[in-house]
Amino acid sequence: MNPELFLLFDALAIAIAIASCLAEAPSSALYTRFGLPDARKTVLQQLKADPARYVILVSYDFEKHYPGAELVHNGAEFGSERVLWARSKGRTNDLGLCTAYRERTFVEVTTDDANLSFQVLPLCSQPPAN
Repeated sequence: MNPELFLLFDALAIAIAIASCLAEAPSSALYTRFGLPDARKTVLQQLKADPARYVILVSYDFEKHYPGAELVHNGAEFGSERVLWARSKGRTNDLGLCTAYRERTFVEVTTDDANLSFQVLPLCSQPPAN
């Protein structure tokens, strides 16, 4: 291989590595550039002091929600995560999550990206609708 070409590839690899380390995640850029609150960070901060395990059911006001500000994503170790995030499918449909996650506390989060409501739900303590 031509030594100059080899140096060019090395320089390109280093430049890509540096750029990827310095790049902002799209959601963090959205929050800082447009002054939107980081709803995910806000929710996690409220739950920080409580060691309980949670399922966060998220609802969006789709007329105002920017899709890049998605709250629902989970780590690779899904079962061992202290906080799980899911899209709410409505109270009746959300009851299906009680089978798998009865031991967790359910929290409803509703957001339009600028505002956030946070409420603990007695979801699994309610009898299923007939």
